Amino acid sequence: MKLAKHCLCCGSDNIRKTPAILMPFISKRIFGYDYTCIDESWNLYNIDNTKALMLCQSLQCCNCEFLFCDMRFDNDEMSNLYEDYRGKNYVSLRDFYEPGYKNKNDILNMGITYKSQIEIFLNDIGNYNSILDWGGDDGINTPKFNAEKLFIYDISGKTVLPSFISLNQNELKNYNYDLIICSNVLEHVSYPLDLLSNIKNHMDENTVLYIEIPYEKIMLQKKISNKNEIKRHWHEHINFYSENSIQELLAISGLDIVKIKVYSDLLTENLVNFENMFMIACKKRPV
Repeated sequence: MKLAKHCLCCGSDNIRKTPAILMPFISKRIFGYDYTCIDESWNLYNIDNTKALMLCQSLQCCNCEFLFCDMRFDNDEMSNLYEDYRGKNYVSLRDFYEPGYKNKNDILNMGITYKSQIEIFLNDIGNYNSILDWGGDDGINTPKFNAEKLFIYDISGKTVLPSFISLNQNELKNYNYDLIICSNVLEHVSYPLDLLSNIKNHMDENTVLYIEIPYEKIMLQKKISNKNEIKRHWHEHINFYSENSIQELLAISGLDIVKIKVYSDLLTENLVNFENMFMIACKKRPV
């Protein structure tokens, strides 16, 4: 695990910092660290009785408004968190730390209901006979567009639905893609620029990259400039994006935005943590 020292979207060093905590489920799942209660039996002088949790920092870029956790997890740590994502062990552990999560997971397993809205958003940009869903879980939420070839690349290792072909990192180069989907991934990853650079390696000049990112509630609060002072805990979403930070990130990645909108009908999806979503279509910038 490393600590971020500059903005991961625009590269600025002009960063605000505020102490925060990593939520107990995340610290347990990644590091095996549990929270603990410090009392008199510890014999720690000048330290009051308290519950000890894993500390981190909330960082906010003063240039592009990107809000993020300073902790950046390496590949092994990310595997600890996302292997068999939302599988039996994951759900059991998370429900222990966050009672009621199992019920929420049952709802999430039913899939999203706005796939038709994604198809409408993308329909006039290209023809999609070959689709790769990067981080697409088992494929339940992938818009299909009547494509002839449907591929999934996901570190969870889940078994994909019958209409999909699962690919590993080495197999990605064996196919060409008309559409690459990166939906609800960039808020989870430690190094979004590296991820986009990797995806771009599998795009040609005609490939459309569709990105979905939660527009988190705190990012919608324009009157709050020091959002790092409000955001005091971090869970799976370690990156909170503004529209400006998205534009900066894609520009540095060599991707041109073709279309962008905020989809605002997510209350019906039972996604209680956010109500709005960035929908972005982009293409590889010509050399």
